[in-house]
Amino acid sequence: MSFSDEIKIIVNWLSEEDDELNQYRLRIYWLNSMGAVVVASNITFFPGRTIADITPQIIYFINENFDLSVNEVMLIEHYPNSNLHEDVYLHLLFVNNELTRYEIGKDRLMCLLGLPIWQE
Repeated sequence: MSFSDEIKIIVNWLSEEDDELNQYRLRIYWLNSMGAVVVASNITFFPGRTIADITPQIIYFINENFDLSVNEVMLIEHYPNSNLHEDVYLHLLFVNNELTRYEIGKDRLMCLLGLPIWQE
């Protein structure tokens, strides 16, 4: 696999609040042998549930399955567009063991990846 290859994974998870099956999509864009950009999108669209609710589990999944630590990953939460808003991309940063989210523009993300962002 070359570092420009994209890995697309659909992951099932159960909400702690109920027994509804939820799914999120991970897209992993390898930048080099030591790092990747990971874009996580919630694809079940249940009201009140966001991909942010399971960020620790996503980080654990990436670490266990791809041997990438939080320092080797640029994690992006993707919120698909609705009738009122365009897609939103939030860059997650860990500073002093605290999680902070910053909005990153689609153009800036595409520039970083050197690839167009998918449309689904």
